[in-house]
Amino acid sequence: MLLNSLDETLFLFFNHGLNLPVLDQFMVFVTDHNPYVYLALFLVFWRYEGRRSFIVLALALAAFGLADWTAYSLKQVFMRPRPCNSLENVVLLVRCSKGFSLPSNHAANSFAVALPFLLMGKGRFRFTFIVFAALVAYSRVYVGVHYPFDILSGALWGSAIALTLVLIYRKAVHRGKIKSEHHGQETPSSDSSTDTP
Repeated sequence: MLLNSLDETLFLFFNHGLNLPVLDQFMVFVTDHNPYVYLALFLVFWRYEGRRSFIVLALALAAFGLADWTAYSLKQVFMRPRPCNSLENVVLLVRCSKGFSLPSNHAANSFAVALPFLLMGKGRFRFTFIVFAALVAYSRVYVGVHYPFDILSGALWGSAIALTLVLIYRKAVHRGKIKSEHHGQETPSSDSSTDTP
């Protein structure tokens, strides 16, 4: 298929053509230990955003759980082999799993976590989450375990899940405000009678 051929060409370009030994250990760290970076990013976000940051964290964790589960389920549907299991001369920097490749769970999970912070944060720091999510996704191609289309589909899938949860949350908050304002405008009716002597 044309898509597979293009995907293989792009994979070899990123995995071979853009491979720099000086970046190898950095990319391995990003792909294997990214939760620690997300934790550090959240602590900085919490410093800027205060208590509401925990609402964003809850949405991010919910999106992560849904993205991880559904992306794994989709892998069993598409059953696409990983490049490190199907191509020769792959620059492989981490263990090559025997599991399937499409979509990338790392990409889905990273964007599912990052998007609530991007959409609900107020300062410029929120963009750091999406930049790091993109770096995590790219690292999966760099270390040799995913095709670019695996990454793209995973990123879109995780983003769609996170966006859905954020919209549901915002709608629920909006409805709550409308109900609160409606109750606030209501005044109890009482019959007042004046007795005349």
